[in-house]
Amino acid sequence: MKEFLTPPERPSKFDLNYLSGIAEYQFGYEASKVLFSKNNFFIRRSINTQKIREILTNSYELFLVLRAQTTLFSLTTISASPLVEHFKKPKFRVIINNNVRDYVKVGQNVFCKHVIDVDPEIRSGDEVIIVDEEDKVIGVGRAKVSGLEMNLMKRGMAVNVKRGVKNED
Repeated sequence: MKEFLTPPERPSKFDLNYLSGIAEYQFGYEASKVLFSKNNFFIRRSINTQKIREILTNSYELFLVLRAQTTLFSLTTISASPLVEHFKKPKFRVIINNNVRDYVKVGQNVFCKHVIDVDPEIRSGDEVIIVDEEDKVIGVGRAKVSGLEMNLMKRGMAVNVKRGVKNED
């Protein structure tokens, strides 16, 4: 897919407002400011549509992906770290048992029985940050059920893991 994207470029002021507006809608005003507080990143666009598809760090590491289908962001472990540092537990997080953290690091899904705590504001389909009991980021993914259901259910999938920390090395 990389050959269908333009070379990295600095975002314009319009692009910055557009990206921070999406982040504000998806994660809230404060999270938008955390993610886009510094203008030290690059963007890559689709060659066909010229729409922004990826946000990269200054070292050209993938920071966020702008999904074409929903026009919402997919997090990476790099973009999850500032959110975890800035917000108190359990905001945006699914906290899992340390016994299963190695499985999540390689991209295995999180099941409800392994969830210790969760942000009650999480809805099904939201992007979530998966952390261990020490609040270290071990992966990111999409919630399959709401935060309240994750706490109540003892069976079934809680989070479809998109990226574990070992997947991004």
